[in-house]
Amino acid sequence: MKRFLPGAPVVRVADLRRLDPMGRQRALEAAASQLLALVTLPFTHPGVPRPPEWTQLLGLTFLLASCVITLHTWRSIVGYAGRAGGRADLRLREQARNERRLRRAALIYPIVTLVLLPLPPTWRWLWFTLTVVSAVLGAIALYRLPRSLPPAG
Repeated sequence: MKRFLPGAPVVRVADLRRLDPMGRQRALEAAASQLLALVTLPFTHPGVPRPPEWTQLLGLTFLLASCVITLHTWRSIVGYAGRAGGRADLRLREQARNERRLRRAALIYPIVTLVLLPLPPTWRWLWFTLTVVSAVLGAIALYRLPRSLPPAG
């Protein structure tokens, strides 16, 4: 199998099953941001006279889906702490940190969606910049994903 980045480890679906719910959410959002950028960047760059409406709808759908995934992960994090191995104090600290992140994201996603909803399509630079930033952050998250995998076994 030829690798896109030589030296980068390959992550398989079986590896993703070893992640905790927070790690799976990060991997899913990172992969979705790459797909979103791949589909929408050709239509949202500043050289396009007027971007199609579906690109904005797809971006807003991505935000709403991320909010739903965040709420689902938040719900599953509460029950996951008892199943994880390791020391209880470290598990509780990790769970509290994950819950804070998820609570913050659950508040930010709807606010960002409401702010972006009436945004005119003539603001091409903003849509283009948001798409590029989400693609870059998603690529960084996917690149760091193999290091966050727990050891096999």
